[in-house]
Amino acid sequence: MLKTPFVKFLIFCIILIFPNTSFSSIQLHPNETVTLTKGENLKVEGSITIINTSKLNAENLSSKIELNGDWVNDGVFISGDVTFSGTNASRIMGENSFRTFTCIEGGKTLKFEANKTQIILDDIMLKGNSSNKLNIISTVNGTQFILSLKSSHKEANYLNVKDSNLILNSILPKNSINGGNNSTLWLFPIRISGRILVNGRALSGVLVTDPILGSTYTDASGTFYFNNVPANTHYNLTFSKDGYTFNPKTLSGTGINVDIDININATLKTTTIIKGDAKVKNATVEIHVKKENSENLILSSETDENGNYKIEDVPVNSTITIILKKDGVVLEEIENQNINNESEIDINIEPKAPKLSKTTYGLWNGFLEMTNILELINKSDKNISFNIKIISKDGRVKNSSGISYSVTKNSKRDIILNDLEGFKRDSYGIILIKV
Repeated sequence: MLKTPFVKFLIFCIILIFPNTSFSSIQLHPNETVTLTKGENLKVEGSITIINTSKLNAENLSSKIELNGDWVNDGVFISGDVTFSGTNASRIMGENSFRTFTCIEGGKTLKFEANKTQIILDDIMLKGNSSNKLNIISTVNGTQFILSLKSSHKEANYLNVKDSNLILNSILPKNSINGGNNSTLWLFPIRISGRILVNGRALSGVLVTDPILGSTYTDASGTFYFNNVPANTHYNLTFSKDGYTFNPKTLSGTGINVDIDININATLKTTTIIKGDAKVKNATVEIHVKKENSENLILSSETDENGNYKIEDVPVNSTITIILKKDGVVLEEIENQNINNESEIDINIEPKAPKLSKTTYGLWNGFLEMTNILELINKSDKNISFNIKIISKDGRVKNSSGISYSVTKNSKRDIILNDLEGFKRDSYGIILIKV
């Protein structure tokens, strides 16, 4: 009659006297209370079982419990620091209140009893590694367990979590997998991916950029990926490839807990952009378009203060003529340019001195002592030379070689015809001007 109580007392004393000794496993007896005092650390290679009517008290702040196997609590556990080690699967059974909860074993699986609540009063640390995730699952597939975080102190990395109802505080696990059926307080990183097609075919080499996520290109299947995007990240994707337009052009949103997979349609451009340096500011550049089976088209643009121009919507597979004008004067004409490329095309223009399409004539009048003034205006960016001849009323040239003048760029010059050889009072005639 005395043997059994003595054995129970002996087991209890072993835990108190040799607090840092390892045990293969521990099972408390009915009505037994075990208290870890200051500095006592309990390490168990197997499982810890707290049966009905027994109690394990680990509330002393300097006491720690480490085990490799199952944690089964059908009695009373007074909160403590508990660490799960080893790579074997461990079950957490019953409802528990842990002060801290730690497992940093890659490849290990923690199975929490379905429909039971595990309270974490302070820190929780759950970490696998890049080679092996730490698996956090329920004992019943598809049925959640409840994880109640009283504190915001948590660290989670390289996890695979399934069937977890996280309450009170959120966890943002890095490099982790959402196995499904988890509450929204699990803020898993997501993957943003998509596929870009043109006429139903994959389009590779499309540059996909985001101001936060960076940039990537579509692969041979037309697919792009941004992996491990933190939850609640706002993204603003843009798509670009020479010769193509995209629908939509940009895509924005916020990633929460679900991977995002999108489809983008690309279309071959039917127009392009022609731009370049025309060397003349505030001038007009015209593009005359000739295309088979369509009407001729004229597009135009003004040069800026630096002489640059840009004209959009120029049809591809067309032939164009580029004309540079200023104040109605043609400064240059580039003919028969074939446009077969959908990319932007640079065509620089070198303006020349304006050429008159025919000889220009004017009148001179020597009656009434009138002063005849010829105003020569050069609005181009080139110096221009003029030759002026005086012709009498009977058609004879009075100055056979003419008189030459030069007008500098963007300036004007006044010529008094009365002073020229061949001008005659009380007569009249014409002047001939050649450039």
